[in-house]
Amino acid sequence: MSFGQFGGFFVDSCVLLPHPLESMTKACSAFLKENEERCILCSTVKDEALNLIERSYSTIVHNFRSKLKPFLEKQGIIELTNRDGRIMSQFFQGQKRNLQVRVPRRTNVRNEIMGAIENYVAQRLHSLKDGSKMQLTIL
Repeated sequence: MSFGQFGGFFVDSCVLLPHPLESMTKACSAFLKENEERCILCSTVKDEALNLIERSYSTIVHNFRSKLKPFLEKQGIIELTNRDGRIMSQFFQGQKRNLQVRVPRRTNVRNEIMGAIENYVAQRLHSLKDGSKMQLTIL
């Protein structure tokens, strides 16, 4: 007796989210297209993946906004220059350690989002001409 068995699998969010942030959507779409005849994507898994991304992003952005300025002021920095890369690196390393506890480690989403923000800040700092300064009030 056959029960109409399906020879495939259900996709979980841990399968959908192992890719770097820039290519996450593209990689997920390619995976699902390649396996469309063998896999099922439940709406709950899709919601879980999107929720994980949103929670990670919200937590990281909140931390960044609330802690960067006090951190820099404690270091005696009131304006950023292109020579402040090392201090910014220290800030991001500390934030990565703190976020390990606060954001689920089920996927690499947390690190990808933090890395994208860190790269953006580093590019902005390195693009400042010598002698140019960025006020902390814009942070």
